[in-house]
Amino acid sequence: MKGKIGLVLLLLGIVIAASFGSRNGDRHSRFREASAKVAAAEKLMGVLEEGRELNKTLKAEGIDLSTLSMDEHIALMKSDERLKAQVKKAQSELKKLRQWGMESDQDPALFLHLAEAERDAIGLPGPQERLISWFQTGGLGWLVGVVLIIGGAVLARMQVAEDNAGTGTGSGGRVDFVATMAETRSRLSALQEMIADLPMDAPANKARLAIDSLGDDVLNPLVEGRGQLIARHGLAGFAEYFGPFSAGERNVNRCWSALTDGHSVVAREALENAVAAFESAEKQYEIVEGRG
Repeated sequence: MKGKIGLVLLLLGIVIAASFGSRNGDRHSRFREASAKVAAAEKLMGVLEEGRELNKTLKAEGIDLSTLSMDEHIALMKSDERLKAQVKKAQSELKKLRQWGMESDQDPALFLHLAEAERDAIGLPGPQERLISWFQTGGLGWLVGVVLIIGGAVLARMQVAEDNAGTGTGSGGRVDFVATMAETRSRLSALQEMIADLPMDAPANKARLAIDSLGDDVLNPLVEGRGQLIARHGLAGFAEYFGPFSAGERNVNRCWSALTDGHSVVAREALENAVAAFESAEKQYEIVEGRG
């Protein structure tokens, strides 16, 4: 329940905070605009650089690119089929730069230098200044949104912590890897005896039911509660023993399929592989647990 309430509060807080705090303070807005100018100028210069092969051709024909205006340069690029996509980018970025006051005959490199100087002079506002700015522009509504975000995040983390500890209402109970492996070994041993002398193409309903019960009662609860194991050992440690565990689980499923098809020899082989994989998983678990 905490997790659901936390998620609702989190989403509601984001919507409210975004609606009231969508405007930035004056300094932040000017910094973002200057940064956008820099980005557009850099993209334009990059596009023009991509046309360097065409530039070589024009130079060979005696055309001096330095004497051409930006529009004439782009028009020449447009005449080359290979550069259609680049030309569209150049026209898009050039349109933005013109809106920001770039003259038709101005060198993009010079505009870029001026934009970088403007951005650096303004400087990126620090976190505290940005928070104050957002509060000044968004007012109480923005503050309410932030409080809801914080509250929702706290509730969600509390639910995750409870689930990982095996105490939350959303958890199936505390996962005990050692006990699960002990129960698995016991059931697989009984299953091996059950199919030891099973002839080919013989019905194996009892054995398949035993495998279904092993999955439902023992293996699946551990898989569903793996978040507890990840929280305990970290993702890297968890992977060391859960990899062999998964291999064991796959071989159990392979055994079930083989029994369904009447291939008792394959079923016995898969079951042996499953036992070996689970033993490996248990050993790896002991190693990882010993590190803690």
